[in-house]
Amino acid sequence: MKKIFTFVFALGLISTANAQWKTEPGVQQIAPQIRAINNVHEVPADQANLRGGGVLWSDDFSNPATWNTQVLYGDFAWEITNSETGWFYNATINSDSDGNYAFVWNDNPIDNPTPTPGEYNLTTSNPIDVSAIDAALLEYNVYGARFTDIFNVQVSTNGIDFYTVGDHSDIPMLTANGGATTANSEIRTYNISVDVDGANLMWLRFNWSGEIAYGWMIDDVRLTEPATHDVQLVDQWSGDIIFDYEYTMIPAAQSTQPKVVGTAFRNMGASVEDVTIDVVITRAGDVNPVFEGTSDPLTVVPGQLDTIWFDTGFVPLDVDTYTVDYYVAGQGGEDLPADNVGTEEFKVTEDLWGNDNYNALTATFNGTLGAGTSTASEYIMGTAFAVYEPDTYFELIQFRLASGTIIGQEIEAALYVFGETEIEPITASFTYYTLANGDLTGDVNLAIEDPIELEVGQTYLATIHHFSQDPALNMRGSAGDNDNSTFLYGPYGAGNAVAWYTFNDFSPAIRLGLDAAIGVPELSEDQMLQLMQNTPNPFTENTVVPYTLEAAGRVSLDVYDMTGKLVMSVEEGTKPAGSHRLELNASDFSKGMYFYTLNANGASKTRKMIIH
Repeated sequence: MKKIFTFVFALGLISTANAQWKTEPGVQQIAPQIRAINNVHEVPADQANLRGGGVLWSDDFSNPATWNTQVLYGDFAWEITNSETGWFYNATINSDSDGNYAFVWNDNPIDNPTPTPGEYNLTTSNPIDVSAIDAALLEYNVYGARFTDIFNVQVSTNGIDFYTVGDHSDIPMLTANGGATTANSEIRTYNISVDVDGANLMWLRFNWSGEIAYGWMIDDVRLTEPATHDVQLVDQWSGDIIFDYEYTMIPAAQSTQPKVVGTAFRNMGASVEDVTIDVVITRAGDVNPVFEGTSDPLTVVPGQLDTIWFDTGFVPLDVDTYTVDYYVAGQGGEDLPADNVGTEEFKVTEDLWGNDNYNALTATFNGTLGAGTSTASEYIMGTAFAVYEPDTYFELIQFRLASGTIIGQEIEAALYVFGETEIEPITASFTYYTLANGDLTGDVNLAIEDPIELEVGQTYLATIHHFSQDPALNMRGSAGDNDNSTFLYGPYGAGNAVAWYTFNDFSPAIRLGLDAAIGVPELSEDQMLQLMQNTPNPFTENTVVPYTLEAAGRVSLDVYDMTGKLVMSVEEGTKPAGSHRLELNASDFSKGMYFYTLNANGASKTRKMIIH
C-alpha cells in the first residue's frame, strides 16, 4: 500500500537488495541538529561482554607506530593519545588496557558552525599474519556518539583494496531531540571469517568521514575465535515496512490483511547456516497462541547480514492486544541463544490508528531539529496511513503533547493526501483549537464536524500544525521510525529550506480516528427495540443474536459486509413483546467483519460481528 516514490535510500540494518526505503516525490530525509547533552544509550546484551573466544591477535595502541594515520582532506585526523577528549566529552575511554587509545573528531560546531569536511583513516602499519586462521571476529572497544558522520570498519588482504565489514550506523544519532552516546565503553563485533579464510595477510582500517562530529575513541582492537553456530537477531518488525507500514494500532475494519512479519539477523558464527524464524502470535490473556509458524530457511555465510520476511496468513480481526514473539536460529543449532529472541506488540482497536510505541512515549520533538537555532520553528508533523477497505471515514485526530508546550496557543489538526506530485491538504479536514489546561496530561482529540470518506489504496497524513516560533509546541512520541511513516514540513533542509521531509528518528503520537459506523445502516434511537451483541463473537459458523421487544411486532434481520452490500436477510415473523434469541448460520460467509441490523416496529439497530 505504500506509494512508489522517487527518492530511495537504504535501510541501515538491511543489506538485501529489496530492503530499501521509498519516500514521497519532493520529500527529503531530514538533517538533524547536534546536541550538547551527554546521555548514554543501553548497551545491547550481546555487546556487554566479549562475544568471541580465544584471542588470535590484539593491539592496545601502546605502541603508536603500529598504526598509520591518513588525512584525505580536512584539518583534523586520528591521533593516538592518553588524554584527548575533544570539545564534547569529559572523560577518556574506559577499557581493559587503559593507557593509550585512538581518537578522531572534527572541530567544535559551537565555535565553528561550518568546519571543514574531512575523511581520515587509521590503518595498521604492517599486515597481520592470518595464514593459520580460518574464522575470526574483529572486536574493539568504543566510546562516542553518532551524528551525520560516517564510521566504517574495513579490511584488506593486499594493503590496497579495502572494503567495509561494519559501521556505526546502528547506533542511534545524538541530536537536539534525543539519542545518546555509547556506554563507556561498548564492544563492537564483526564477523570477518569469510575475509580471513584462505588469506595470508590482513590490514585493518578505521575510516571516518564527515563535518560536525562528537568524535570516537577506540581501544583494544583484537581478532577472536567465533562460536561454531551463532546467529544474532538484529531487529524485528510486526509489519511489512518495505511496501507498507508497521502499525502499532489499527482499526478492526482495516485489519483485513494477513500479518507479514520480518527479522534482520547476522551470522556471527564460523559455519554457513540455514536460518529460519519461528513466529508465535498470542492474543492478550490467552494461553494458546492464535498463530505459530516457521519460515522457509535462508542460507547465510559467516558475517552475512540479511532479512527474512514471513507472510503468516493470519488476519488479526479481534479487537485486542497481540504479542509477536520471534526466534531466529540456524538449523545446525545455536551456541549463544541469548540474542536470538525478540518481541513486538500491536493492538487491533475499534476505530484508532497509530504508528507510535504507545508503551514507550519517552521521546520529544520541540521543532528545533535542523533549524540551526534554539527557537522552535513553525512546522507541520504527520503520520502516514494507507487505507485498505472501503466505507472508511475520517472523524478525528488524536495526539499527545510534551512538557514545555505553552497553553493558550492555537494549533491546527488536518488531513493530507499523497498526490501524484505532492502532498496535498484536504481543506474540509482543517480543525483549529486553542490549547487548554489539562491538554499536557493525556491524549487530545480533535474531531471534525462532518466525517470525510477515505479512498481505498490511498495514503493519508494525520497532521498537527504549529504556527509560529513562539510559543513552543512540543510533540510526545517514541524514539525511532522503522517504517518511514513520520513526515515533517518546515525549515529543516540545507539553508533552512522549507519542504516536506521524512523523519526516521521519531514516531509522534499522532493518530487517526475513524467513524466505522458510517456507510452502513444508522443505529435507531427508538427504545422500543434493544439489540444485544451476538454470542459467541468472533465465531466460525453459528452464533446467537439476542434482542428484546417492548411491544409485539414483525421482526427481520439483515446482514451487511464491509462494503455495505446486503449478504443475508432473515424473516422471523411476528414476535411477542419480551426477550428473544435468533440463531444465525454464517457457514457460507468469508472471514471478516460484518454488520447485522435488526428491524422491528419501524425501528432498526445495528451491531458488528466477526467471522473467523
